[in-house]
Amino acid sequence: MDFDLFAGKPGAAVVPAKETAAVKDLNADLHHTVTIRVIAEQWSGGTLREHKTLEQLLRPSDLYGHSITLQFFPGEWFESDTVSSQHSRAGALAQQQWDAFLAVDRAPLAAGMLPENGDDPNTPLKGGDLGGIATAFSASMGLTQKNDNRQLSAVWVEYEIHVPGEKPRTIRRTVFDLIGPAARSTSSPGLTLDDSKRLTRSLALTMKTEILPISCGLSPQFVSALLTHNLIIDRDLLDFLIKGDLPAGTANLDQLFGHSEPPLSTLFGLALARLELTQKAQLFINQPNILTRHLYAAPYGDAVALLDETDIVANEIGVGLSVRDPFAARLAQGVLDVSGRWVVSHRWEDWKSEVAWMTLYFSVAVWLSIALVHAPLPRRRTVSA
Repeated sequence: MDFDLFAGKPGAAVVPAKETAAVKDLNADLHHTVTIRVIAEQWSGGTLREHKTLEQLLRPSDLYGHSITLQFFPGEWFESDTVSSQHSRAGALAQQQWDAFLAVDRAPLAAGMLPENGDDPNTPLKGGDLGGIATAFSASMGLTQKNDNRQLSAVWVEYEIHVPGEKPRTIRRTVFDLIGPAARSTSSPGLTLDDSKRLTRSLALTMKTEILPISCGLSPQFVSALLTHNLIIDRDLLDFLIKGDLPAGTANLDQLFGHSEPPLSTLFGLALARLELTQKAQLFINQPNILTRHLYAAPYGDAVALLDETDIVANEIGVGLSVRDPFAARLAQGVLDVSGRWVVSHRWEDWKSEVAWMTLYFSVAVWLSIALVHAPLPRRRTVSA
């Protein structure tokens, strides 16, 4: 088939269309989609078992301008009036259940529960309804004992990306992992749950994750419009933060926050910068990209640190036909994307594995490089025939 594209006219079709369809009428498998799951792992006497706590399919093309949030939180924080005692190290260690929910703007889409023993709440009880009655009676009479042989050992956020005509691709991100990949690869991994691991698990399950799925490039004008809209909606809140007085007609802070929106995610700036800093004619978004931002707590010695982490989960891009070296173009974009992944940490545990090569580099390698700069160049000798 040979089309003479140079003989065509602007706006004229090269070949007539045989069939047209509205986007909303296309089959589901012809849309780019992202499925978000929360995967929980239960350790039970050396045996590991995974189950889905939460699952939701999203269509990125329908979600531009909307905020997507995955939130974990301890269930008992919302059941107790003694907030100060719950929001403490001792309160974190005392948690026995956590919840997870996925929301678009402020509308919840999916929710799930994570008990500390790792059980799947959606698993039918043995014995049917009678088994459930017996379990409830035992719990009410204090006859049910805590089983330390079952523990919630790991939680992941899983992203499944579907591109029409291609095999779905699954990517996982760790919320916490008390066992680790090395021990998990053995036939019977062990787990000793001390206070340190309990605290790590409980603090990790306070994580808030902002998710931005992208199916095309963003224009600066679109992002500016989103930011302007956000500022207009939150003008009363901003005025309160500056002046300290509630706006007229606002009874209390709950009403003020109820009429406000979360700030525009910094992920929109990252999504805009990714392609603005490259040659747009060469690169384009040809399948869903996923940008995330995590806010979570972690142990920091005897204190607790709040960490802010940005992660580019999926960054595949298309390369234009005019690019001579597609590999070099993708490599350059990959280097740019790596610079967008960061997490601030001053903990020795995070840096101790890097100390050896960093010491060699900043001591030996750097001085060798300086010496080579001042070393005399080798002389050329002409050899006569």
